[in-house]
Amino acid sequence: DLRRFGVTLSGHQKKIMNSIQEMRAQLLNGMVPL
Repeated sequence: DLRRFGVTLSGHQKKIMNSIQEMRAQLLNGMVPL
């Protein structure tokens, strides 16, 4: 059970990090006019 819980946690962390990076890129692109 603990192993499965750890795996799901790591998977969620990756998804969260990816979403944060995408949001950050969108903010930077929106704030900096090209």
